[in-house]
Amino acid sequence: MTRRSGTFSYTQAEMALELEEAAAASHGEERLDLLAHAAKHWAEDDEHARALTLFTEVIESRREYPELDWALPAYAYSLFAVGRTEEAWAAVDAAEAHARARHSSAAHQRLADYLDSAGQLERAERNYTAALDLLLDGGDREPAVTRHPRETSPVARIRTDRRRLREQLGLPRDEHDLAAERELAAEQPASRRTLRDRLRGMRSTT
Repeated sequence: MTRRSGTFSYTQAEMALELEEAAAASHGEERLDLLAHAAKHWAEDDEHARALTLFTEVIESRREYPELDWALPAYAYSLFAVGRTEEAWAAVDAAEAHARARHSSAAHQRLADYLDSAGQLERAERNYTAALDLLLDGGDREPAVTRHPRETSPVARIRTDRRRLREQLGLPRDEHDLAAERELAAEQPASRRTLRDRLRGMRSTT
């Protein structure tokens, strides 16, 4: 653990170990949720064997605790990494069913990100498309969120990631690209108004 700019910065492994320690003192769904987060950190540290040891217990408890389905994308990512492809696709199918049932662009985006990292570009593109559909059509119950202060909408990043994959797959621009561009163009005036209001507020307090 290192200290930077007055805040503590943890590595993926350190986060995983702390979560495992917290899980050891917990019970039931809380314990499993902590194990799932620990496994996710191991997966993102490319410690897939260690991740899968934890994921196995979590995934076996899905019927009793369906909220744990959020962990399926990272589980699939680790399965792909160790060559357990058939199991990985089964986890992807389950993760897609979870995202559709919850009408969640956030869940589709999370799955797409892991599929992209695993090199499964066609399925990743499909899930970015599903996330974009939900964001643009207004039926989104769990919207994807922005990741940087300058982002005004998750549509921009999803559009960019989807476009990148489609270019790699040799696919042309389509109606989703155009719809996303219209949405982002419509958001710009509101974003500029918000910035002007903030600047006025700052000037009024000085």
